[in-house]
Amino acid sequence: MTMRSASTPSASDSRGRRQLKAKIAIRLERQAIGSNESLRGHATLTNVGQATWLPGTTGVGGVNLGVHLRTSDGKPLDVDYARIHLADETAPGRTQGIDFILNPLPPGEYTLEFDLVSEGVGWFEANGSATVSVPVTVRAAR
Repeated sequence: MTMRSASTPSASDSRGRRQLKAKIAIRLERQAIGSNESLRGHATLTNVGQATWLPGTTGVGGVNLGVHLRTSDGKPLDVDYARIHLADETAPGRTQGIDFILNPLPPGEYTLEFDLVSEGVGWFEANGSATVSVPVTVRAAR
């Protein structure tokens, strides 16, 4: 008689597309800056899905905060303007805060759209997570 051990399914993590959902809150230090200034801010990211997010430095499945640069009326300018690494693993129900600095932009009116991405897997928006859009004005340097 052969005995079988019951195998426990491994916990779901960000290497799989399913269950990747987030609540994103963004706070910029200033939404109007000079063209030679970096954009500084803070993101609060809450895992409202059922998969653990792996740190952003993980190859496939690492979770990062992605920033899309758009015109003020929403047309894409740079869909990969910035990636901000999440430093730690984030279990379902947990929140992680990260400070960020984005490169200076030329003068103009922009919209920064923030979304999480599981590298090599997909964007969270595809699973129904809301992105966050923040208008930014960049003035010519004096």
